[in-house]
Amino acid sequence: MPLIIADSFSDSLDKLTGKEQAAVKQTAFDMQVNPENPGLSFHRIDKSKDKYFWSVRVNRDIRIIVHKRGESVLLAYVDHHDDAYKWAEKRRLEVHPRTGAAQIVELRERVEEVVVRRVVEETAPPKPPLFAGESDDTLLDCGVPEDWIGDVRTATEDTLLDICRFLPEEASEAVLNLAVGIRPAPPEKPDTSDPFAHPDAQRRFWTLQQGEELRRAMRARQAKLKVSVDKSQRDLFSSYFRHPHSDAENTRQMRDRDLAERPDLAFRRWKKGPDGSPQ
Repeated sequence: MPLIIADSFSDSLDKLTGKEQAAVKQTAFDMQVNPENPGLSFHRIDKSKDKYFWSVRVNRDIRIIVHKRGESVLLAYVDHHDDAYKWAEKRRLEVHPRTGAAQIVELRERVEEVVVRRVVEETAPPKPPLFAGESDDTLLDCGVPEDWIGDVRTATEDTLLDICRFLPEEASEAVLNLAVGIRPAPPEKPDTSDPFAHPDAQRRFWTLQQGEELRRAMRARQAKLKVSVDKSQRDLFSSYFRHPHSDAENTRQMRDRDLAERPDLAFRRWKKGPDGSPQ
């Protein structure tokens, strides 16, 4: 049975106790060996927007969230019962229509809560949207999920970083770059035969090959890229918009200067080694 592991599963597994992790790994191993084992206790998550999300019982409290469709099973998340269900209820797995990459997409309601809270707290007049003049095609080229195009288009200097925290990594990178004048290259025609084989999807998913031992794979962990926006990078992003842009020429000159001097524009990547430590 093809078994796919999401980085959201690995990250959530790391937050459990050692005893809980051991129980989760045993359940995942049993799932790989015999997914039809009735002892696994699959339960469909009725409140999820994605009908293919199921929970798998580990013990009285811990649940693994899996995405089960056809013959493949994706390990998506693991947590205590209520938190695991809440995670699945706010997400769905989809294939991006432009890039062809598999994405776990967080529902917009949560993003709107974050952005609305930030706007309410601000006393200064609202700033103009950054992408009001951008087409749907441009935002799709960035890898933005279709449901979030409207949210990204109306993002301002004050709210963009909040929204980017919830976008897939490649979309977050691309819209931050777009905000300072770096336009996305039109993606090649997607190969829809395997959305998990797309380079962007391989940032967050890895598939165990036939005969690959799950325990060994989970110990080794796949080396992966983490995208993060730290304080210095937030300052870099914000400083771009602090310059006065009195006319189109000033805007062009400022962007040219910023692009020529940028060493780490708006995002930084850390590569994790086999033990999960930064390299």
